Amino acid sequence: YTLLAGLAQLESQEIEPNQTEIASLTRTDVMMTSQILRKLETKGYLKRKDSDKDSRAKKISLTKKGQDLLKQANQVIDPQIPNSLPI
Repeated sequence: YTLLAGLAQLESQEIEPNQTEIASLTRTDVMMTSQILRKLETKGYLKRKDSDKDSRAKKISLTKKGQDLLKQANQVIDPQIPNSLPI
């Protein structure tokens, strides 16, 4: 949940983050973040594409499926969150 919410927050600021930026925002370990993002991508919740600035980095974005999952999670966690998160 934390990584999807962090990604949504960055996207709302029109930032197309890489995994290091997501890990920094969510205060999670970069390696753990990488592993979870890979699993989320496999399940279709996000997509990665090559960065224009750094060939080693991948830019990460939520898919429609990822946005829907985050909305569902927000409703379970706190019914007030869907009105405050930009998704």
